[in-house]
Amino acid sequence: KQWYQRRVRGRIKCKMGETDTKGGSCHCPTCNVKRKTYTTYKEFRRERKKVIESAQEMYNKRKFNEVQGDSKKTWQLINKIRGKSTRQIKPSFIIDNQKVVNRRVIANEFNKYFVSLAPNLNKSYVEFGELQIYPISDFSDYLPKANRSSIFLSDCTPEEISKHISELKNGKASDIPIHVIKRSSAIISPILAVLYNENLRNGTFPDRLKVGKISPIYKKDSEE
Repeated sequence: KQWYQRRVRGRIKCKMGETDTKGGSCHCPTCNVKRKTYTTYKEFRRERKKVIESAQEMYNKRKFNEVQGDSKKTWQLINKIRGKSTRQIKPSFIIDNQKVVNRRVIANEFNKYFVSLAPNLNKSYVEFGELQIYPISDFSDYLPKANRSSIFLSDCTPEEISKHISELKNGKASDIPIHVIKRSSAIISPILAVLYNENLRNGTFPDRLKVGKISPIYKKDSEE
């Protein structure tokens, strides 16, 4: 704009502490105070960073001296400094229909099981004269009980389908023009609601809806 001359721009930048009206550094009292304050702040920030790094270095050296000769604790300290922490969530096992998280109890139960394998086989052979081969348990026997009420799906309504149809954008690639679908929304919405709800109840998905039709459309630039 014509009224936005160099002098006006210089004044604006001067207020921001950047330049004076001639394009150089501004030396007005306000800018001088700001510049001095910022210089003091940078020096303080630099000094503060040195103090923090020095204190951290001394602390780490003292910790390494405390665990000197113990490789396990040394690596624990290294991982702690690096920010790597061990898993806090303890593994859980189901023992006698009770959830156990105590690692010592879990280890003892494992030991008890493996130690008892040979005596149980010998006992079975003595009693029956042959080894008893038990059926292999299914993996689902070791999984926690399923919660079949964790997700609730309600039937969709014609009004919900009509709302989604109204939000479709015109001009999008479709076998049926979008404006035709919108005009017939009141007729097809109840039919679609019945079909969708039936598929949800039966857990099926129509094969025709699994196939996508891709139509390249020229928009701009080279037609090639």
